[in-house]
Amino acid sequence: MKASHGYLSELEHYLSPLTSEEKDDAINFYSEYIEDAGLQTKEDIERKLGTARQLSRKILADHSIKVDEDNRQKNKKTSPRSNSKMIWIIILAIISAPMTLGIGGVLLLLIMVAILTAAIVAVAGLATLIVVMAMCLYTGALLLFTHWTVGMFYLGCGLTALGVLLVAVPLLYWLCSVIMQIVANFARYLYRRFSKRRQREV
Repeated sequence: MKASHGYLSELEHYLSPLTSEEKDDAINFYSEYIEDAGLQTKEDIERKLGTARQLSRKILADHSIKVDEDNRQKNKKTSPRSNSKMIWIIILAIISAPMTLGIGGVLLLLIMVAILTAAIVAVAGLATLIVVMAMCLYTGALLLFTHWTVGMFYLGCGLTALGVLLVAVPLLYWLCSVIMQIVANFARYLYRRFSKRRQREV
């Protein structure tokens, strides 16, 4: 069927993040699904499965959750970067689905925006602290042999800023890891509920 071939080719294009084997498995599954369901036209396929882009986001979200769960079963630690990637994939899958986003989806999106904003503020704060530390150490070193009391003051400020940095950076990383893990768990829960509701409505 030309309609299914075009749809599946487009779907394969959107599944580029997957390996060749994973893409082949997905394409074969939906090829058989379309054939068994007797979907003849592109409109029929999209009415049942959504557009190729929408379906690809669902597949990528399912794959991301599966990989994450496999890693958890193997006791592999999930990095904040992996969690954030999975969360964004889930958000895209929910947003692009041919149905309302729902309160949970909006809440998840708002949480991610808030986290991103907080991360930007934290990075800006750390950058400012680094600049202040460097300026204090530089000024202190210059004044140490001319106005040693003032120089010691600036050196003390610089070393204090360095100490704060040494404590703040690992603390912020740990806090980020914890928050991203909590949000990732919520995203998985929300996506499962979303998928079940979508299956009931199809």
